[in-house]
Amino acid sequence: MKLITTLFVAAATASAQCVMCRTAAAAQSGAASHAMDKAIVVLLGPAVALFCGIFVTIFRNMPKDE
Repeated sequence: MKLITTLFVAAATASAQCVMCRTAAAAQSGAASHAMDKAIVVLLGPAVALFCGIFVTIFRNMPKDE
């Protein structure tokens, strides 16, 4: 749980990372740019959750060597 919280906090402090998003954010006003950064973080959540869910499922179903 600490890892997920850390990822969201780290993502919240990051600004728009891809070139297209950064260009679009730079062309907007300050409030619109901030809203776009928040939207990127919100859209990142489901992708991270899906990736982590698949990763956990794979590791739980791996055969254990005895």
